[in-house]
Amino acid sequence: MKRAPLSILLLEDDPADEYLVRMAMKQASPDTRISTAVDGREGLALLRREDGFDKVFDMLSGPDLILLDINMPGMDGHTFLAELKQDPLLCALPVVILTTSSDQRDISQAYVSGAAGYIVKPLSIEALIEALRCLCDYWGSVTELPKKMTSE
Repeated sequence: MKRAPLSILLLEDDPADEYLVRMAMKQASPDTRISTAVDGREGLALLRREDGFDKVFDMLSGPDLILLDINMPGMDGHTFLAELKQDPLLCALPVVILTTSSDQRDISQAYVSGAAGYIVKPLSIEALIEALRCLCDYWGSVTELPKKMTSE
């Protein structure tokens, strides 16, 4: 049975990187839907349907996966991940880090905080397309994702 297309929340503060991810995703997995937030605070508000974000996702079709940059202004990726994993309605959402940092401290902290994966942003668009294709194949076809949780 074929699953519905993946719905991804991308937390990325750099407009150029957001554009590259969107362009690469169109090649890697054209049906994948991407919503964005520019930092951790906006990402949490969007997921919790606060601050005018109540119409981005409906409760039953929220994101299947979060792609998270670590280095963002305001609430960074590490802080976002820690807070997300403490929220009983959001903690089951899989989070994959997509960042430029290959620092072992960042990698270790991400996994300790509950990240499901860690991808260092590839330098070429071709490598980014392939990484996103593998990501979408894994999360969209191979794994079983948790059912959406609601506050009701």
